[in-house]
Amino acid sequence: MFCRLKTSCTRQLDRKRVAKSGEKPSEALSRGGVEYIEVRSLDVNPYSPIGITAEQIRFLDLFLTWCALKDSEPMDDCELACWRENWNKVIVEGREVGLQLQIGCDGEVLDSQSWVKRVFTDLRDIAKHMDAAHGGNEYSAVCDKLEAWNENPELSISGQLLAKTKELGGLGKVGCELGKEYRQKNLSHEYKTYSTQVMEDEVTRSVAAQVSIESADTVNFDDFLSDYFAYLSPEQAQVAN
Repeated sequence: MFCRLKTSCTRQLDRKRVAKSGEKPSEALSRGGVEYIEVRSLDVNPYSPIGITAEQIRFLDLFLTWCALKDSEPMDDCELACWRENWNKVIVEGREVGLQLQIGCDGEVLDSQSWVKRVFTDLRDIAKHMDAAHGGNEYSAVCDKLEAWNENPELSISGQLLAKTKELGGLGKVGCELGKEYRQKNLSHEYKTYSTQVMEDEVTRSVAAQVSIESADTVNFDDFLSDYFAYLSPEQAQVAN
């Protein structure tokens, strides 16, 4: 038997709040609302040694803020089907100039480049406020760069990767070249190191904390599960257990 927490359920976006000890994720959200958003649908950027760049993070700031501010009607089954079709089109043909996408169920069709321009009109307004708050023009610069990618998909990450794959004669060769580059960067990085004594002290502290928690526990595991799933209906609780 294994226990699966709500926090381990996979979604593309998930709303989060740090829970107190013994508090369920849903209880933490009810108590304090959304503290941060967890984004799980990002591809690893092969041109960054850590898989993501500061520019990408700034774009997420802009896009998620836009999602929160933009008016949106409740999504019915018809519109959900439209968005799923668009999603699949973009995955397979996203770099194709003139790719036609359907906007909702009212019959409006727009090519992907025009749709991106429409969205970036709003993103630029948000970028001005974020630049004013943080100083500089980093957020506006992200809009400039990504709009250029929209006009010329060969500049995008996928476009760069495809060109490099053709140049070197295979994706494996691209991976080897980037791997060697990042290996040198990682070897030259000034890491914070911990002594053996520090690690042993942490082991001692952790074991002592475990003993303290377990010795204070007065509920057996079956009773704990029954209490944990008490908010569910009897049928749901049976499945959970």
